Amino acid sequence: MKKLLALLLAMVMVLSLLAGCGDKSSSKKNNKDDDDDDKRGTITTSATDDTGSTGGTEATGGNNNAPTGGNNNASTGNNNAPTEGNNSVTPPSNTDKQFDTGSVKTNKYTNEFVGISLELGSEWTFLSDAEIEENNKQTLGLVGDNYKEMLESANTFTDMMATNQTNGSTLNVTFVKMPTKVTETAYATESVASTKQALELAQFGNVNVAVTKDAFAGAEHASLTITATFSGLSVYEKVVFMICDDYMILITVCTLNTDGCTDLLNKFKVI
Repeated sequence: MKKLLALLLAMVMVLSLLAGCGDKSSSKKNNKDDDDDDKRGTITTSATDDTGSTGGTEATGGNNNAPTGGNNNASTGNNNAPTEGNNSVTPPSNTDKQFDTGSVKTNKYTNEFVGISLELGSEWTFLSDAEIEENNKQTLGLVGDNYKEMLESANTFTDMMATNQTNGSTLNVTFVKMPTKVTETAYATESVASTKQALELAQFGNVNVAVTKDAFAGAEHASLTITATFSGLSVYEKVVFMICDDYMILITVCTLNTDGCTDLLNKFKVI
């Protein structure tokens, strides 16, 4: 039951997050506070000036949303997120890194492009690189021999999924290519209504979705904090939004009955 719930929640979350921002592509905001917040802790892989633009993608399918472990089937819809203010950042040490996907070896996930790693205990099961590739090809309809090239042209894709076989907790990393410049806070804010609606349509009860801030990989990022109930279980979830080059990276963690989301986020390390 817990594993099925994790899969369902993951699919619902990714779809709702990506669809929500796409529907509001024309809205624009000029909130200086949001801009200042999102300049802190933003990871970029190429030097940009204050007018640097971003490129475009989506996927909800991945498990994204959310908890991983589940099927991260993404739908390639319109992801034009709202534009918000000046999104310039100071590039960190990984400035000249080229786009690349993460990889899993034993029970450790590493993504040098984003600059994060995650090592988990034996109670966790990661989808292998081959399983992630097959999942993306099937859910995104990718055809061709050059997998990396296909991902670069996709609107979104799943990069990592892991499930705790003991308690049903899940972790998921999803890439969403941004067609317009948008801050982490704007993306999170535009996702609230669609996320709540999607969870309620999936028969989750007592759904609450709030825009928050969470420490992740050495910096503070915009996030969604979600609580709900399903078939007698309490559901706790956080989705952290992190800009990396032309992508919005969605890091989703979910726990059941006990809120352990912050502990899971703290397992990610900067590399």
